[in-house]
Amino acid sequence: TRPVIAWSKNTKGISVLDFDDTLATTKSLVRYTALDGTSGTLNAEQYASKYQDMLDKGYEFDFSEFNKVVKGKIAPLFQKALKLQKKFGSSSMFVLTARPMAAQQAIFDFLKANGLNIPLKNITGLGNSTAARSIWCKV
Repeated sequence: TRPVIAWSKNTKGISVLDFDDTLATTKSLVRYTALDGTSGTLNAEQYASKYQDMLDKGYEFDFSEFNKVVKGKIAPLFQKALKLQKKFGSSSMFVLTARPMAAQQAIFDFLKANGLNIPLKNITGLGNSTAARSIWCKV
């Protein structure tokens, strides 16, 4: 027999938003060191696209600055997020970011300072930018 599924007459939904270049732009950088000792920095976009390849090549990463929101400014979708919050509330809004979990409080503080009150527990840092870690959020 098939299980009975109860459907609610009240539709519910969630909003899952990225942080970097979606809700905010920042000057936060990830520092890296290659096996040969050379070092450098990556911005959020570079980190998202190059992380896995660099990790596979043995690069080491320092996220101490990336755990902060350095010179943060609101990005284009921030205003849309504020409208969603006004219409539906913020309890079903989530931030999913490639930044490490250690950035959670800094992201929360930035959002709150700008009027977006997403609960702290709804901010998830994956700590990498691979599809394998983020596949769970696909709906």
